[in-house]
Amino acid sequence: MPVIKAKPIIDIVVGVTDFDKVMLHNEQLRQVGIFYRGSDVERQLLYVMGDMENDTRTHHIHIVKWNGTEWKNYIHFRDYLNDNENMALQYQKVKEELGSKYADDRVAYTNGKQDMIDLILDNQ
Repeated sequence: MPVIKAKPIIDIVVGVTDFDKVMLHNEQLRQVGIFYRGSDVERQLLYVMGDMENDTRTHHIHIVKWNGTEWKNYIHFRDYLNDNENMALQYQKVKEELGSKYADDRVAYTNGKQDMIDLILDNQ
């Protein structure tokens, strides 16, 4: 989003047809610095890159079903914020407030954004 501030973490979404095939490569991915972190978001796998010893992440890699609901939501969300500067700035404000309040609680931070995300996705 060109107009909003962001954490220094790059979010990447990858669409696949089969989660099980991805999971078969976890050891190979780990060897090149990509770590499986689980599926704390329904219908997604999460991989991260960064300094795992210091819990400093540089990349979040969200694996979703290609052209499924989650894939379409990510694309719509990105496009909507790019096209609506006012909503992008409102989203930034929510993220900043949650970042201050839940600096050490990723789950609470993510859950706190959900109402705003739902509002944006409802504008499809």
